Amino acid sequence: MIPTFVETAVQQVLWIAYPLMKRITYWPQAFLGLVHNWGATLGWAAVKGNLNDVSIFLPVHIAGICWTLVYDTIYAHLDKDDDAKAGVKSTALLFGDSTRTWLLGFASICIGSLMFAGYNALMDEPLASIDPPPPQAAQTAISFSDTHISVKKEQR
Repeated sequence: MIPTFVETAVQQVLWIAYPLMKRITYWPQAFLGLVHNWGATLGWAAVKGNLNDVSIFLPVHIAGICWTLVYDTIYAHLDKDDDAKAGVKSTALLFGDSTRTWLLGFASICIGSLMFAGYNALMDEPLASIDPPPPQAAQTAISFSDTHISVKKEQR
């Protein structure tokens, strides 16, 4: 078992290396996703005390990486002209006109990975059993004023 403080130290080294990735690879957003979402793995290890159940924490980490690829590629498109002039690389430059297709793919993997992790964490039952309340159920009305919040239950 790797102690949490060692995992944190590794993450810090990766954070230091991140700015250099634009000079090395067209995938700095993927590296950012790896480093930025390391917290999912770190949090799992801190709470569970191990990294044994990869079927839960790994899909969450993959989802985070994919989401980072989505938002940071969109952001990178704002700077792609300057990046090209400066000689730095990005997924915006790599994907070019096919960016939408790539982003759709990464977003789909993100959502699929979160669903997979939720299923493996046995979170499928609450989602499958959501039913609307019967019409005669009590309705809660919340009203706000300058001084207080009141809650009043009414029968339908």
